[in-house]
Amino acid sequence: DRFLYDTLGLDYQKYYSNGVALFMFKKVQDIENNAGSHSVYAIYYYAYNTYEQLSLQEEVINDAIDAFSGTDYDKIYAAHEYLRSRSSYNDNGSYMVQTAYGALVNKEAVCEGYAKAYKLLLNAMGIECDVVINAEHAWNVVQLEGKWYLVDVTNDDTNNGLMYFLLGADVLMGDNVTARYFGYID
Repeated sequence: DRFLYDTLGLDYQKYYSNGVALFMFKKVQDIENNAGSHSVYAIYYYAYNTYEQLSLQEEVINDAIDAFSGTDYDKIYAAHEYLRSRSSYNDNGSYMVQTAYGALVNKEAVCEGYAKAYKLLLNAMGIECDVVINAEHAWNVVQLEGKWYLVDVTNDDTNNGLMYFLLGADVLMGDNVTARYFGYID
């Protein structure tokens, strides 16, 4: 998938966070005409969310960010607190808890759902944010004033605090038990 998104110049993380995955890129035929020789390709994709779900998710995002204002820091914080107040950690075994839809609409998610929802909220406000996943956990990296910081909304929600909000390299590269446990450094 990543190769196909990069080849097509698409934002892989945005599609991934919205539950859309390309799974095949197939040459259909070659065409020769006045404009020259060209190849026609078909792109097959799978959407984990329906159009209706994506529309509802987008509506929730737009309503939420309309209430956020101030500096980029203020918006990053507001989105963090919005997700903490809106969603509850629930690993009920369904796929939906791993999606932004689960966090934003169903109000239940695991770390992957929180991270995808946070990315979509920040990106909708023009703030750079990506999802990071390892074998154990998912969280976000956020760009603020030209520097990248770690934000883990899931752990802040389940621990009822701000311990994992905008962690920088000084914390992550130190001898930090939390960073080692969740694999943030890796």
